[in-house]
Amino acid sequence: MLPNGNGLDLLAKLKQLGKSENVIIISAKNSLEDKLNGLAMGADDYLTKPFHIAELNARINAVLRRKNFNGKTNVEIGNCVIDIQERTLTVNQKLIHLNRKEFDILNYFSSN
Repeated sequence: MLPNGNGLDLLAKLKQLGKSENVIIISAKNSLEDKLNGLAMGADDYLTKPFHIAELNARINAVLRRKNFNGKTNVEIGNCVIDIQERTLTVNQKLIHLNRKEFDILNYFSSN
């Protein structure tokens, strides 16, 4: 129910252009057929309204985890372990306390 079409049209256009961006459909349409169509057209997830923001956040994190980390929640680089879900960093098995911004920067560079 976008101004010039709908989300499924947009998904079809992305597919036609060869784009592979991650897509989570947020829709008021909640029939099984709508959900199956959206997922079949390439959406990574389908969330119906109303929803809690924590659920959207969890679904975004799941999509990013699948894309960037093949479903794993830990990234190991040398003697460092980054736990994406717990938002922690350990070096030589010692927990390093990071603030939110420090962790976000580390997470960004570990996934690229």
